[in-house]
Amino acid sequence: MRLLLTAHSRFTRFAALAALFTAVAASGVAQTRINDTFSDGNLGTNTGGTGSGFSSRGTSLVTESGGALVFQAGAYNTQVIGSNSANAFNPFTAGLPTTLTATFGTLGFDSSFNRQWFGYGVNGTSGNHWYPRNGTTQGLYLSILYNNAGEDGTYGPASGHRGNLIAVSNTGALTTLASWDWTTQPTDGFSFSLTTTDTTYALQFTGATVSSYVLGASSGTLTGLGTISSNFNVNIHGQTASGGANGFTLNSITASAIPEPSTYALIFGTLALTGVIAHRRRQNNAARKTGI
Repeated sequence: MRLLLTAHSRFTRFAALAALFTAVAASGVAQTRINDTFSDGNLGTNTGGTGSGFSSRGTSLVTESGGALVFQAGAYNTQVIGSNSANAFNPFTAGLPTTLTATFGTLGFDSSFNRQWFGYGVNGTSGNHWYPRNGTTQGLYLSILYNNAGEDGTYGPASGHRGNLIAVSNTGALTTLASWDWTTQPTDGFSFSLTTTDTTYALQFTGATVSSYVLGASSGTLTGLGTISSNFNVNIHGQTASGGANGFTLNSITASAIPEPSTYALIFGTLALTGVIAHRRRQNNAARKTGI
């Protein structure tokens, strides 16, 4: 009888612990990859945040000042940066949705030439340009205010405001996942979130609304990346015909992964099942010893 009570007590404690872990897991535990509010005045460091900052991929024309990342260089100057290689990660992982969020301070637009690309590029990408048709570097590319025909592979009007989400595979093939027009042009204070797994994407915008999707939708199946054999950096490319105030500033960039509840449920469900089996085994052993 004592053995039965001891076994029952152990099982009860185990079941309670498993239930607690499952409840915590259901709410999601964020794994922050990058959290930079650009408050230390140095592009290459991130004092007090998560991650070690950003570095220029080509010419050093992006600055960090006054709590903002500044993309306001001169006319046609290319401004390309990426998160430091030490913080590379894979945002295309099964069961681990990863969300990239950027909040703008100011957001200008040059109707004659405006290039803005954000997203993920293979770790170690370098060069003065980072957009889908330049070097066809594997990654996921998001444009906010874009008007340069031919850079996205499918759409790209010579004028107007259109956003695009484009995947580039490891072989350089381009796939336009979504293309849209804005009801009103995004401006100061605008923010976007891009959430990805190995098979899905989802877009969310604050401060502007989409009037229509010419292709795809705000969420859907993520295809076109091909074989993934490397981690990725967060990359940004800014460039305008006139430069200056027609560029943009960023107040913050974050990248966080939150495991899906089903991932934890599988783990803890397995633990609970193991506990049940062990409990029954102990019951049977105790019964045999006491002659029940």
